[in-house]
Amino acid sequence: RSRSELFMDLVSKRDYPLYYTMIKNPISMHMIKKRIHSTYYRTIAQFREDFHLMFENARTFNEEGSFVYEDANEMQVI
Repeated sequence: RSRSELFMDLVSKRDYPLYYTMIKNPISMHMIKKRIHSTYYRTIAQFREDFHLMFENARTFNEEGSFVYEDANEMQVI
């Protein structure tokens, strides 16, 4: 399976309403891609911060040891 698939789109508000209570700044790979093609990112650091935020959100919402939590850890190392 592709680890990145879980991070492509935002979590469904209908299926996971608690996510949007717990996570104040949701972000997905598709959002990051849109930002790349705009003038949103002024520095590489801003781009990197969004990736770190995405993985931190996954670890905040999901239990330690879950495949989502572990995928976030693995992808952040890469």
